[in-house]
Amino acid sequence: MIIRGCFHLIYPLQFFILAACIFAPFICLGSYSKYERSGTERSLVIVILDQESDNNSNTLVTELRADLEKNSQEDPHVILTTVSGNFSGEIDAWTVIPLIEKLSVNPNLSSSWYFFALPSTRINFPKLLNLLNRYNSEEPIWLGYGLHDREPTIIHHFSLLTKAKDNFLYPLFPSGFALSQGLVSSLAERWNLNNTAELHPSEFAIDASHELALFIWNEGQGPTLTHSSRFCWVKGPNCVSYPVVQPTCRPLVLTEEIFFAVKTCQKFHRTRVPIVLQTWAKKTHHFALFSDMPDFMVPGLVDLKVPNTEHGHCSKTEAIIKYVEQIMMEQPNIGWLVIADDDTILSVARLQEFLSCHSQVETPLALGERYGFRVMEPENGYNYLTGGGGMVINRAAVKLLAKECRCPADNFPDDMYIMGICLSKASIPLVHSSLFHQARPDDYAPEYLAVQKPISFHKHWQVNPFEVYKNWFDPDFPAGTPKRNVHNEL
Repeated sequence: MIIRGCFHLIYPLQFFILAACIFAPFICLGSYSKYERSGTERSLVIVILDQESDNNSNTLVTELRADLEKNSQEDPHVILTTVSGNFSGEIDAWTVIPLIEKLSVNPNLSSSWYFFALPSTRINFPKLLNLLNRYNSEEPIWLGYGLHDREPTIIHHFSLLTKAKDNFLYPLFPSGFALSQGLVSSLAERWNLNNTAELHPSEFAIDASHELALFIWNEGQGPTLTHSSRFCWVKGPNCVSYPVVQPTCRPLVLTEEIFFAVKTCQKFHRTRVPIVLQTWAKKTHHFALFSDMPDFMVPGLVDLKVPNTEHGHCSKTEAIIKYVEQIMMEQPNIGWLVIADDDTILSVARLQEFLSCHSQVETPLALGERYGFRVMEPENGYNYLTGGGGMVINRAAVKLLAKECRCPADNFPDDMYIMGICLSKASIPLVHSSLFHQARPDDYAPEYLAVQKPISFHKHWQVNPFEVYKNWFDPDFPAGTPKRNVHNEL
């Protein structure tokens, strides 16, 4: 049975457990098994890669716990990375790599196998144990549903260009994956013998799944992922695990509650901007294009009087936030700001659904696709929202950033500085969603996209943006969306 808290335990242990909850909360929340107290090695530890301040994650974790309790004959040992005393507060926990060493050195977490899951993963515990028992856990093995790149992709640093990686597999995180004790031990030993730069040569953490696979593979010195179709991407009778769709929340956030801001410049007034206006902008209510030059031929264009830069755009985004803050003061029904690029392709309807699960607008919150910069160096690193797929902040975050965030230069990266450093300094929670995409649909494995309802994609490069919009988003728009309110101030 999974222990959810302390207060249901029978007298006379109530007062002892209550004191333990107060003075050492990880006893109650960090794990859920009798083995935590005994230190006995178990057959399987389940690690859930959850997030703080994520209502979706909280709901799905609750459902996952209930499902495990219902379907498990033995007591599963479950760890939440945001709750366990070993992992909570770690900005790099989502990359998985730093967790491996911590699992290895903790005697209370000793296990033959470690199964990593997302909150959206569902697990058939008996079938999973049965599958894992076919393998020798003392050998360096890991199993999961293997994805591979069909072509070189920017999100994987074009690593497919190396012939040795042509059939390189990496796990579908939503389906979960398992690491043997032998592999965890060898990886932990390697971790302790090397510095961060050798373990993670890139300063950027982008795709945790692919980067974990590269780390384990270790240029051919380590094992590749063992593919098993029983780690399913759609539910089936033989699945040991599979993902579920994120919940739909109600009431639906209205388009009148969202302000859409698109960054552009004069260079793209006749190319990218018309595509935005002819596709998803039609479905918005509050919408504006923010440029460096006036243009009366472009509806809804705002000249920020901020010089355009080839890269970075920090001052432009800072000015947008200040601009929208004033509008929010005049129209308090607007609770959200979405900042997109002029080559972002998105679904307004799906964004409405997503935001409905994050209804708080008075407590600062930022949403989007998370990247990391030097996250394995906590004193220097930070997570940030990458801009191409769209960056979403609520009214409270807009107010706080408008007051406290100042760009050091016009061409500083706006996503890294404003949606990374400034968020961190202002203690604004950053919630990651894999529904936002920094790249094009072709840059992702088909199975990865098949288990979700994407909100956005990015780039018009070598794709027809109208086709992308039509194929991925057009059928999802509700009829009767109110006419948008374009803003021509300034």
